[in-house]
Amino acid sequence: MFKIQVDTAAIQAALRRLEVAGEKLPSITAMVLNRVNTKVRQRVVERLPEQTGISRYTINRAIKTRRASPGNLRAETYSRGG
Repeated sequence: MFKIQVDTAAIQAALRRLEVAGEKLPSITAMVLNRVNTKVRQRVVERLPEQTGISRYTINRAIKTRRASPGNLRAETYSRGG
């Protein structure tokens, strides 16, 4: 006869880690969106003067960003004025 024993402690620990990761997912997503948004802004400010002839100072003032948050997973880069 076979006797099977299963230690569920490891499974329960893995489930707890998944729950914690699920709780932090909105914060992590917002952080990644903000990082990408910042990189996009940097690249636009860096390359647009070469393409348009507009001064970097003017472009830097005109390019705005809105940051994401855990409750609002949306990051924006837009131009307003100059």
